[in-house]
Amino acid sequence: MRTRSYDGHLGHSVKRLHHVMGLYFNDVLRPFGVAQSQWYLLHAISSRPPETTQRELQGALQIESATLTAAVDALVRKGWVERTLSAADRRVKEVRLTPAGRDLWRQLPDPIVATRRAMSRGIDNRDRDAAQRVLDQATANLEATRARLAQRT
Repeated sequence: MRTRSYDGHLGHSVKRLHHVMGLYFNDVLRPFGVAQSQWYLLHAISSRPPETTQRELQGALQIESATLTAAVDALVRKGWVERTLSAADRRVKEVRLTPAGRDLWRQLPDPIVATRRAMSRGIDNRDRDAAQRVLDQATANLEATRARLAQRT
């Protein structure tokens, strides 16, 4: 059997960067007891009106209903989020930050900024811009190829 090395392959490098970025993101949030997925949910809730429904959050985050329910349940248990029935439609659940959740949100560092800052050390703007163009083009190439393949089926 032939062994393959993917070192130096753009896709492998992107995957590895994504993985390490997630680890660092969690390192930044760990002192606050928040994980990356929880931060994204807190961000989504904090940037929407108090009447935001679970269904709206599901659409915004593009996750399955069961996944969102479990994530909201975890934040409710921590006392950062509350879930209430809508006054307009009792079948609809609204999700909002609690006072403790708002306090936490104000204290949290921005892990996106921290991650970007840490990963950009020693990389000048020209190189960063070139890398962005390469990744954007590679993404566009794959999207176009997928669209052509989908037309065949």
